Amino acid sequence: MSTIDIEGLEMRFGVFTALKDISVSVKEGEFVTLLGPSGCGKTTLLKLISGFLTPTNGSIKIANKDVTLTPPEHRDTALCFQSYALFPHLTIGDNIEFGLKQQKISKPERGRRLAEMAGQLALDAQLDKLPNQLSGGQQQRVALGRALIMRPGVILFDEPLSNLDAKLRDSVRVEIRRIQRENNLTAVYVTHDQSEALAMSDRVMVLNGGVIEQCAPPEELYNAPATSFVADFIGGANIMEVEVTGETEPGVYKLNTPLGVLISKSGRVPPGKRIRACWRPESVKLGELSVNTFTAKVTDRQFQGSYTDLHVDVNGHSCGLKTPNPNIFPGENIDCGLDPSDVILLEAI
Repeated sequence: MSTIDIEGLEMRFGVFTALKDISVSVKEGEFVTLLGPSGCGKTTLLKLISGFLTPTNGSIKIANKDVTLTPPEHRDTALCFQSYALFPHLTIGDNIEFGLKQQKISKPERGRRLAEMAGQLALDAQLDKLPNQLSGGQQQRVALGRALIMRPGVILFDEPLSNLDAKLRDSVRVEIRRIQRENNLTAVYVTHDQSEALAMSDRVMVLNGGVIEQCAPPEELYNAPATSFVADFIGGANIMEVEVTGETEPGVYKLNTPLGVLISKSGRVPPGKRIRACWRPESVKLGELSVNTFTAKVTDRQFQGSYTDLHVDVNGHSCGLKTPNPNIFPGENIDCGLDPSDVILLEAI
């Protein structure tokens, strides 16, 4: 069952089109992340779902009810802001139960829900404090509690972790996912951080220039990107313009590439003769394969701890490699190979 159904959504601001023909469904209890660079339309889409914007064309349904023209306060949604938006003069307890008071929920019921939410978020000892007495991570939990205490059908997150340091971001995102699962909440989450999107989501919708490039589970986005934009934005990839010269056996294609002749067995049918293809930097095998081999000259090296980034040159074509071997240095020539399943066919040129 879908909690959110979006059909043919378009949003224009004057002559600028922010979103074009967006159609997507989000299932009950699903965690979907909107991912893309600044200006791609992800926050605009979140504002349309929440009701803070009205679309130029298209429709939005929540729980099978058309809410396209419904104001935010009458939608079964709650929004967690990037800035937390806590009231500085109210205690943590008053901040969390603020929405319940606005809805004139009885005091005993407010107290019961507040105790339950504070326990779930480990905020029991903080309820009488003011926001400026809490850490950034604690303030984020307060903002989350204020949204969750309303028991919304859909919870929306607008880059909620962007103000936290890296270590705190990791722990808070685990908490958000845990609470979302425990409460079977339908969640739509906006971020520009690909690692955040891959770690948290059931599905990731990659937006670029106001259109959906691909919407799929994280593993599929990474292992089978549909376009060169997705391939490069999700994890980074070496993208090449190639010519498909033949099908050597069903599903196996021969390619002329800047690296030489390569074989692809990625499960994709090429969309034309001149296409783009890619391979991940970590998929390269050093001196291990007898197919798809090429010699690369190392031009730069960056040690990263558990792996080393290498920049290499192959016939004048620059590529990036990741290897667990820390003992390769600029100026060296290395023998490389790619498994045919790691040469991914993309869009036509």
